[in-house]
Amino acid sequence: MALGALIIKAHLGLTDEQLVEQIKENPYLEFVIGLEAFKYSAQFNPSFSDCL
Repeated sequence: MALGALIIKAHLGLTDEQLVEQIKENPYLEFVIGLEAFKYSAQFNPSFSDCL
């Protein structure tokens, strides 16, 4: 999940907060990070990438 999120963030040039919003709104991005079903809630905290 972390690697997929970082790839999306770098490719789209997003901030941490924008990344979480994009993943939350886009089922294709959820699939890229390894989720099997669409969810309306955020998958992780925007400060998650600060830990990497």
